[in-house]
Amino acid sequence: EIGARLRHRRIRTDGQAIAHLVWLAAAQRGVCFGPDRDGERTFMLARDWIGAPKRFTGHDDALRELALRYVRSHAPATADDFTAWSGLRLRDARKAWAAIAPHTTHVRTPFGVMTSPRGRLAEAPAGVVRLLPDLDEYLLGWRDRGFAVRREHRRDVNAGGGFVRPTVLRDGTAIATWGIDRTPSRVVIDVRSFNRQTAATQRAVLAEANRLKAFLHRLVEVSFD
Repeated sequence: EIGARLRHRRIRTDGQAIAHLVWLAAAQRGVCFGPDRDGERTFMLARDWIGAPKRFTGHDDALRELALRYVRSHAPATADDFTAWSGLRLRDARKAWAAIAPHTTHVRTPFGVMTSPRGRLAEAPAGVVRLLPDLDEYLLGWRDRGFAVRREHRRDVNAGGGFVRPTVLRDGTAIATWGIDRTPSRVVIDVRSFNRQTAATQRAVLAEANRLKAFLHRLVEVSFD
């Protein structure tokens, strides 16, 4: 559909042109992903979907805002995590991290001293199970995902090449991977457990599948290996 509109304006879309043109529009902050439609990607004007871009008084102000948004969504984290996630030059990343010091506090974790926003963070109830999609930010937003994936299961979650498989979490820790098989009438979720799961965990996975059912508007079945 985008190609048809571009061709109407005498813009070439043959070969790989359309992919590069959409990428260019995204890089220039013109478009972003919208909601999938019948399993296909859609694009929307960024201003319509996520709002107009925020204006900053300068480079340092923008760095501070980026670091503040990161720590609010990824805490607890470290300056090294922020550097790895942002791709900023080390000098800029350190400057940004120092700038948010008045809004953060240090917390002790099993992985050392880390940074969190000021104020008490809400604690999740015990036993929470979540089905994460592939390449989810929860597994990509830090330098080391060891807090979520035990060493013996790293290759199960990331076999190489940068691809992170859809993952089942229990209390924030990976316990399985999962795949999805779609048919016109139903969706089958195949759960590949790292260890034998309790009945309570299986019930929690089924509850997550029901949430997916409500989202997809299709019958969802779960298969445990």
